[in-house]
Amino acid sequence: MKIFLFLFATLFTPLFSAEDIAKGKALYEKYCLSCHGADGKGKTAIGKAMPTMVDLTKSTMTDQQFFDITKNGKPPMPAYNQLKDEEIWELVHYTRTFTPKNPE
Repeated sequence: MKIFLFLFATLFTPLFSAEDIAKGKALYEKYCLSCHGADGKGKTAIGKAMPTMVDLTKSTMTDQQFFDITKNGKPPMPAYNQLKDEEIWELVHYTRTFTPKNPE
């Protein structure tokens, strides 16, 4: 089952390099930092004012769910549909650096 899930995720999630993750960091700093904070925990003044702020270090969303919410928004988070899909994927992969890897 784990092999199937790995293959499924590999087929549907683009692979990104360190350069792409660096681009995602720049996008994060421009669009996400003020609410989610430098560490992704949402402990900023704006983040604390939002009852549904997502702590990105504990998020259980799939990459696709994160992509869809970033692109289309989910109140109170606005849609970032002005970004190219590739840029949103860079954001997704950068935010995954906030979560420790599962040591299996």
